[in-house]
Amino acid sequence: MSGALSCQDCHMQQKNDGTHEHRFTGVDVDLSFPLGESPLYDDIERLLQSAIEIKFGYSNFSLPNSISAGESLIVPVSVSSLTAHAIPSGTSFSREAWLEMVIKDEQGNILLQSGVLESNMEALDLTDTDLLLFTTELIGENGEIVNSITNTYDIINHSLPAFSDRYHQYEYNVVNGYDFLIVKVRMLFRSFKPDLLKEHPDLLSNLPVFEMDAILDTVYITD
Repeated sequence: MSGALSCQDCHMQQKNDGTHEHRFTGVDVDLSFPLGESPLYDDIERLLQSAIEIKFGYSNFSLPNSISAGESLIVPVSVSSLTAHAIPSGTSFSREAWLEMVIKDEQGNILLQSGVLESNMEALDLTDTDLLLFTTELIGENGEIVNSITNTYDIINHSLPAFSDRYHQYEYNVVNGYDFLIVKVRMLFRSFKPDLLKEHPDLLSNLPVFEMDAILDTVYITD
């Protein structure tokens, strides 16, 4: 699409002999199979993991090695697209990719979190002001969100453009009593928003949430 890559480079995996697979892998999983058992599951996971990279830091911002109690810990995250089309693409209004961020203390207690799901069937908390979500929304005639192309009058695009970067940050006010904090961020993806499958619970239960990338670091607390 951009001329930087051919579609086959990513979607038709190259084999050891230099030839490519003849199946064209996308991101949709056959939901008639139990969770994680779709025949294309591993290929889809590999495809998604090649499409994105996340890192701590951007520009002049970095995750500190240490911080004093009473200060605000800023967690800067950069999201870089490695693919030649938007993330998500295709029927992007039905898909969602997002950052999951968790800060824990040395005992494993959660101090701050965003984008965390209790199960694969749970909807994201869209009231979470820290949530970084990539998707699109179809808008109907009266400004309402619709799920039908034929009822669409406009679109709101929250996708990540090809080969682009998005910068995001989280803030946590550090209190006394901790030796260190563990910060973990993951980029997650699923091909359907749960509300679209609510009338098909058997399919919804088989909907996987793929990990596209993950980063982990430790911030020490000083006196």
